[in-house]
Amino acid sequence: NGSTLSKTEIDGLYDGAWGLAGARAGNYALFCGGTGSSTYKYVTAYDSELTQYRADDMSMGRMDHVGVSIKTYALFGGGGNQENVATDIYDSSLTRIGTI
Repeated sequence: NGSTLSKTEIDGLYDGAWGLAGARAGNYALFCGGTGSSTYKYVTAYDSELTQYRADDMSMGRMDHVGVSIKTYALFGGGGNQENVATDIYDSSLTRIGTI
C-alpha cells in the first residue's frame, strides 16, 4: 500500500516501572502505577502527538491493577496491595476527580 513506518522517540515512563495499568480519558492515553524501586502512584498521559503530560497522582501506589475507560473517563482500581480497595477516576482534562 506504499505506507512506511517511522520510529519516534518520546519521553519514557518513570524508573523502568512494570505492573502498570492503562486506560483512555478523552484524547489521552494514561499509564499509571506500577513498581520499580517502590510502588508508584504516578499517572503519565500521552496525547495524539505523543506529547507526555503528568496527571494528578492516584490516591495510593498501585501495581498489577486494572484500568478501564467509560465514555471520557478513566478508572483505575485494585492491585497487588491489600490496601488497594479504592478506585481513582480521571476526566479528560487529566484531573483526578474522585476516589470511590
